[in-house]
Amino acid sequence: SIPIRTDVDFNGATFIVDDTGSAAYRYKGLSLFSIQSDYAKRHWTSNAIRDKVGYEVNLLYGTEKIDWIVGILESKSMVRIYNAAHLDFVRHGSNQSSGNPRTDIFIVDVDGTIAKDTPVAYEMEEITSMEIYRLDDKPITVKNGTFYNICCQAVKETLYDCKYHAYKRGFSITRSNVTIENLTHRMLEEPTFGSYNEESGYTKEGDTLYAKYGSRHESYPYYGFLYINNIYNLTVKDSSLTSHTTYYEDKKATVSTANIVPNPVPMGSYDFVIEYSSNVTFKNVTQHAPTGLGDSRYWGIMSSNGSKNLTFENCKINRFDAHRGFWNATLINTEIGHSFNVIGGGLLLADGVTKHTTNYFISLRSDYGATFRGDMILKDCNHLAYKSYNTSTGGKQSTSSYGSVTLISSGFSTSNSGWSDTHNGAYWLWNFGYTCYMPKNVTIDNFTSNASTLYVFNNLPDKIFTYNYDENNVTKDSVKYPYQITESVIIKNNTANIKICSGKASTYTKLHSIPITREE
Repeated sequence: SIPIRTDVDFNGATFIVDDTGSAAYRYKGLSLFSIQSDYAKRHWTSNAIRDKVGYEVNLLYGTEKIDWIVGILESKSMVRIYNAAHLDFVRHGSNQSSGNPRTDIFIVDVDGTIAKDTPVAYEMEEITSMEIYRLDDKPITVKNGTFYNICCQAVKETLYDCKYHAYKRGFSITRSNVTIENLTHRMLEEPTFGSYNEESGYTKEGDTLYAKYGSRHESYPYYGFLYINNIYNLTVKDSSLTSHTTYYEDKKATVSTANIVPNPVPMGSYDFVIEYSSNVTFKNVTQHAPTGLGDSRYWGIMSSNGSKNLTFENCKINRFDAHRGFWNATLINTEIGHSFNVIGGGLLLADGVTKHTTNYFISLRSDYGATFRGDMILKDCNHLAYKSYNTSTGGKQSTSSYGSVTLISSGFSTSNSGWSDTHNGAYWLWNFGYTCYMPKNVTIDNFTSNASTLYVFNNLPDKIFTYNYDENNVTKDSVKYPYQITESVIIKNNTANIKICSGKASTYTKLHSIPITREE
C-alpha cells in the first residue's frame, strides 16, 4: 500500500487499477492507499493490565469513567476492549457462525472519562485484551481523484469456486481526523446482468438457458473501496461511489436451517466498510446506479460492524446495512434503495429519509436476533413501497407498489428454515450471545407512503416473548435470551392510519398490547 500521512490533492487524476489475474488475487487484501496514523497501536493483555493496576478489571453497562485506565493512556484515545471468553453475534440461518469475541469501543480521555457519544454498549464481565489508538492531532484531507477498478476474475488457485474471496483495492483508513473529498469510484468489466451464456455460469437445457445460482465463476466480491477501521472523526463528502454486482455462493446445511441446504446465498460486495469506528459522516455522497437505487441485482454499497455515531446527510445509496451492530445513527434527507437493515442500539434518527422499494421501511436483522437496544425516531419519512426490480423486470423500475407495508420489520417468518420445535436450531432457542431487544420507544412523526395500510411491526411469534415455553422439554430456566418488548409508540402529525401490528391479536398478543399514543 502507498502510505498517506499528509494532505493529498490528486488534482483530478484518474487511476485505473487492474484486479485481473493471479497476482491481484494473491494480494487481494492489499489496499492501493493506506491513510495511516502517526501513532502505533498499543496492545495490552489481561495480564499486563492486571500487573499495571493490581487487580482484575471489568466494565459494567452504563460506566461513565474507567478509573483503572488512568496512567495507561498517554493522550485522548480510541480504546477497544475485548472479552474473548464471551461470544456475541452468533449468527442464525444460512450464514450461521459461532460468533465473535465481545468487543466495544470508546473515546476515553486521560482521566478515564468516556465520551458521552461513545457509551458502554456491552457489559464486560472480564477483559481479556485491550487496544489503544491515540487520536491524531493533525487533520488531513485527501481529495480530487477518480478511480476505476477493472473487476477481478476467478482464478485457477480457487478452482473457480464461487466463495468469499473478497478484494480490498482502494483506501484503507486507520487514521483519525480525516476528510475524503470529491472522489469518484467506478467498477469496470463487472459481469453484466442478463448475459445468458454457459461461460457465465448458466446451464442450457435444449434451446433454453437457465441461471445457475452460486456458479457465476467470473469474479468475486469487494470489501471496501473505502475500508475504515478503528478511527474517530472521518468525513466523506461530495463524492460518487458505486454498488456492486451480487454474487452467490453455495452453502452447506446448518443446524439453524433445519439441516436443509439453503438456496445459494448472496455474498456481500461493498464500496465502503465501517468497522469499530466512531463519528463517521457521509455528506453529499451519491451512488452510481445505472438502473436506479432499487435494483436488487446490485448487492449494496455499505457494510458496518461495531461502530458508533454514523451520519448520512443528503446521500443516495441503495443500502444501509449494519452487521455486528452500531450504536447511534442519524440519516438526514437521504434516499435508500432496497435495504435499510438495522441491528444494535442507542438512537436511530431517520429525518427526511425516502425508501424506494420493498414492503418494509426498516428491517431488524433476524440473523442477529433482530435486536435494537434503544429508541427510534422516524420524522418526515416517505416509503414509496414499490416492488423490487431485478433481472425479471429487465432492471426497470417497478410501477407496482405494495398495498400494505411494515415500518419496522423483524424479518421473522414461521415459514423460515430453523423455526421447527424439533431441532436445536429453532429460532426462539437460539443464543445470539446477548439479550435481544425490540426498540424501547418508537416515535413516528409525519410518515407518508403510497401503501394504503401501514403497520408499525410485523409478525413476532409470542414464543419469542415467553419464559415458560416447555415443548420438547424446554423449560423456563433454559430460555436465557427472551425478547424485551417495546414500551411505547408515539404517532404524530396526522400520520396515515397506522396499526400496531400485522396479524391477529390472538397470534401476536404481546405486540398488540404495546401502548400507542396519537398526537396531533
